[in-house]
Amino acid sequence: MNGPPDRGGRSQETCLEAFSPLLSFAGGMRREVGWPGLHRLSASAGRLFFGFSQGGVLTTSRLLSIVAASTLLLASCNRPQRPAAEQSDAAPVVRAQRVVSLVPSMTDAIVALDATDRLVGRTRYDTAPEVADLPSVGGGLDPSLEALIALEPDLVIGWESAEYRGLRSRLEAGGIGFHAASIEDTTDVFRSLDELGMLLDLSDRAARLSAAVRESLAVVSTAGLRHPKPTVFYALLGAPPRTAGRRTFVGQLIEIAGGIPAFAELYNGWPEVSLEAVLAAQPDVIVVPADDSATNVADAFTKKPGWRDLRAVREGRIVVIPTHLLNRPGPHLGSVARTLHEALVEAWGPAP
Repeated sequence: MNGPPDRGGRSQETCLEAFSPLLSFAGGMRREVGWPGLHRLSASAGRLFFGFSQGGVLTTSRLLSIVAASTLLLASCNRPQRPAAEQSDAAPVVRAQRVVSLVPSMTDAIVALDATDRLVGRTRYDTAPEVADLPSVGGGLDPSLEALIALEPDLVIGWESAEYRGLRSRLEAGGIGFHAASIEDTTDVFRSLDELGMLLDLSDRAARLSAAVRESLAVVSTAGLRHPKPTVFYALLGAPPRTAGRRTFVGQLIEIAGGIPAFAELYNGWPEVSLEAVLAAQPDVIVVPADDSATNVADAFTKKPGWRDLRAVREGRIVVIPTHLLNRPGPHLGSVARTLHEALVEAWGPAP
């Protein structure tokens, strides 16, 4: 599963000692102190991820803003790395040639590394044109073991989860390598790209991809919104609803995009939040992930008891973002941050 998990136990490694969007962004910058690639900002990276540049070239003022942001991050986020033994749970596969990724964000990363030719299968949730013709092994959490084995992969990528223990042991018994991905915050996104680069023997490409994503996030983090910053409630609807903890990649994206998580005191995971608590908090903006097939999501809030009493609902400050975009913590993180920022600008207003 990509996006908000129901299970716990994944690592929470974020530098959030200060409550600013830039310093929360440091959660994704910790492992490679100094933002590798920041000194070689390129017009191509600016065009690919955001378009905050002028004429396809990042302006001098924007560049200085990003460099200043990086300096702040370095000063505020000087934390030691995890021991090497804790950083990866990768099977000893060298230059994997036949890969099946059960994690859509990792599939996206393989495509972004220009290594689509290494993929021999996909899940039903992988819909990118580059992998459309590959055979499906079913769901990400419930793949067909028979279909997997028939594809003769030398590496299968899945989640670090109890659900995979049986599958992993059967694959490894058959000589198939298994890499367990664990992605909870932006730090994990960059770590997973590093690990993927090592598994595919494409570390240089992975480093360049990570640098481009960092640059794009830095550009968004300097864009800003109207003051005061809006409190943003990320709503996973249910009974009771859930939201994104501040140390998750969604919580960090909200801050990078210029908002403040409505329940900033909730740091970890995807906690339940009562409707009464949401009503008491009165968030300025509500962000809702929805499938492409969903219609009139925002209008539905006006008919829901309790929800319709929120000022954000009455004043139409509901942001609906496709689930497949917001809940994939991978190489498109910068594009997601930009989309979220633009939606918050429309709902709340740009920086003066």
